[in-house]
Amino acid sequence: ENTGNATAYNLTLTEQLPDGFSKAKGSRFPPAINPELAAGASQELYYALKAVDTGSFNIEPAVVNYGSKSNKSNPITITVSEPVREKSNLTVSITFDKTKAETGDMIKCMVKITNTGKAQAKSVLVEGNPPSGIEITEGDFRQVYESINPGEEKEYSVVLKPEEAGNYSIQLRTVYNDNPNGMVSNSESIIVAR
Repeated sequence: ENTGNATAYNLTLTEQLPDGFSKAKGSRFPPAINPELAAGASQELYYALKAVDTGSFNIEPAVVNYGSKSNKSNPITITVSEPVREKSNLTVSITFDKTKAETGDMIKCMVKITNTGKAQAKSVLVEGNPPSGIEITEGDFRQVYESINPGEEKEYSVVLKPEEAGNYSIQLRTVYNDNPNGMVSNSESIIVAR
């Protein structure tokens, strides 16, 4: 901004590329400045930089030369942090239509997988086997999903038939891109009498 009462001539701008940054594609750096500025007039110059390192970086003052004079802008500090990588987070719920049964009864087991994270879960594998004493009569605990979006739910069911009395629970393991080691989910207990 020219706060004086005469036109400033032969303006040049000195702007240093700060450490931790590179020139942004499609943006001119340093920006072009008009060679003269009338009294009371101002120029706004815009440019973009690309952060290439993390840390705190001092942006040195821009220097405007005009005639035999010069003036500096204020210095600023910019802090660049690591980009936040959004992750998926799957929760698995295992429920039954009844938790007390007798041998030979049919028990429906419902499995619900929910993505409570902020990114898509990919290459999802759910697997498990019924405990000894219970057999599967319909369906399969092993399920594969190409992806599950944030907030999305997938459900499936398996029909079980207990052949021996006892207390049983179902354990499933879920593996996906953000949890390659897998997570284990346990159901509530089923009490089976003769």
